[in-house]
Amino acid sequence: MDQKSFSSLVEASPLLKMIFQNAESISILIVDSEGIILDVSYGLHKCFGYTGESLIGKNYSLLFVEEERLRQLPEKELKKTLETGSSDDKGFFQKKDLKCIWVHRESILAKDENGRSFIIQIIHDIQSIKLLEELRENHEELQQIIKDRDVFTYMIFHDLQSPVSNIDGLVNVLKGSYPSPEEFGEVMGMIDLSMKRLKTKLAELYIR
Repeated sequence: MDQKSFSSLVEASPLLKMIFQNAESISILIVDSEGIILDVSYGLHKCFGYTGESLIGKNYSLLFVEEERLRQLPEKELKKTLETGSSDDKGFFQKKDLKCIWVHRESILAKDENGRSFIIQIIHDIQSIKLLEELRENHEELQQIIKDRDVFTYMIFHDLQSPVSNIDGLVNVLKGSYPSPEEFGEVMGMIDLSMKRLKTKLAELYIR
């Protein structure tokens, strides 16, 4: 089927013509069995910036991002639609301004009254859904990181408690053994101050 034949088909169907030419939220792409674009709906122009003149006669693979073209995703999608009558997938769609958004593509194989095949592809913009999914996944990852950090902090706190208690006990013994040891006074004061600082830091670490 060529572009002229499809235009005649649209003209013959008032409902299809109304949807194709007026619906703003429905993006429709019509391609032949080789993937050549026959026509695009007004909704596709409204949502993605393309006009019919910029796409008609070109292969629809240009709407896929380079990575998907290298994986031959357009060819695989086309083949599946021709063999099974339909296909659907999710992937990136390259807009007219070259920005890429996440879309859901549904392809349906159809035939005109002369038995000529063409494919109707409906494209749904699901970028906002993808962003919400990514936010949810990032939130779950962040929650796991916080949980792991809390477990690690708890382990460090308790692993350090024992040696701190031993050193603290030793300082108290030394203090008791030497009520006023001038030769140890300065050293004992430094040890005592360091212990207080360490215990304060441990307490802060546990609270966090």
